Formats: sequence, structure tokens, C-alpha cells
Amino acid sequence: MNNSALRKKLQPDGEGWIVSHAAAPLDYALIWLRDTPAGITPLTTWNGTQSELKAALAQQQAKVTQAGYPEDHQEALYRHQDCVITGWAASAILSHQCDTLPGDSGSPLMLKTLQGWQLIGIQSPAPDASERDRADNHAVAITAIQRQLKALARHVMKNTAVSE
Repeated sequence: MNNSALRKKLQPDGEGWIVSHAAAPLDYALIWLRDTPAGITPLTTWNGTQSELKAALAQQQAKVTQAGYPEDHQEALYRHQDCVITGWAASAILSHQCDTLPGDSGSPLMLKTLQGWQLIGIQSPAPDASERDRADNHAVAITAIQRQLKALARHVMKNTAVSE
């Protein structure tokens, strides 16, 4: 499955793509693994509303953790702990000050809750490095794409059941 609406909103840039603000809410993917690899615990996704997420963030002083494989360290998982959610750029987009680089796109923004770590956002567009002091990073909020993720999961499970 692919998203033709996202494809139409991406802007070519050399060997890659620029994810515009209009494309950001569509900038996510679902990877379905039949079996969880040994030693890996799946991350729970936030299952509440946007209002509940805002309240949970306030409880944690808006501090989250981002983890990814930036382009300058592709073999090692790096994390930025206690970085700050600064607000909502749009109803589907969280603004944050986690330290990301190219290669971190798609990485999780996680909130520590009483139930454990929960995925609350997926890193999407970031400002150019020269503008980092004037602009925040953006992440697709899980609250905005829960319905689409569940539909994708149903689609994958249905197709997996048919092929077995």
C-alpha cells in the first residue's frame, strides 16, 4: 500500500525529498512483523485523545524522548532524552526541540507514563540546520493518525490471512 496524497505533496531535493508542512500529517508508515524479533519489546502507541495527550504532556512538563539513527551515526541508536514539546503546529503536528538530523525521520517521540513508554509522535520534517535556533522540529501526532494506523493494520492482517 502507498499513499498517493503524500506522494503528490513531497518536493524532490537531489537524491531525497522535502516533506512540506502540507505533507507532514501524511508522513508515516506501518511495518508489520509476523513475529517480534528476540530481545525487542514492541512500543505501545498512545491510545487516548489529543486532549488527554495534552494533559499527560503537561504532567511530564512536556518532556519526551526521541530515539533514532542520525545520518552521522547510522550504526548506533541515539536518543535525546527530556527534550521538550513546544506546542502544536497544527492539529496533526507536534512541535518539539529534540535534536534530530537527517536519518531521524520516522523515529519515535515517546512519553514516559505510568503504563510505561508510549509512542506519541513520529519525527517528520525538521528545519534546515542553519534555522534550528529559530524553528522547531515537527512530528506527526499519533492522535491524528490512530484511525489510519488501525485501518492499515486491518488491511495487512486481512491480506496476511488470505496469503497463508
